[in-house]
Amino acid sequence: MGIPQTSRDSFELLDKNNIITEFVMVKMKAMAGFCNIAVHDYQTINLDLVRMIMEKHLDDFQE
Repeated sequence: MGIPQTSRDSFELLDKNNIITEFVMVKMKAMAGFCNIAVHDYQTINLDLVRMIMEKHLDDFQE
């Protein structure tokens, strides 16, 4: 299967090995990217973007 170098790589490997769908992979990679911004660069977080994610994309976590 391979060893991922980043959290985003792990989702690509899961997709490549048919463990998750490509749709879920794309969503999870986006979440990982946002998490990196939130953790490492919190001063530049766009609060409108956070609100939009909370209002429109919470269902993504159920997939």
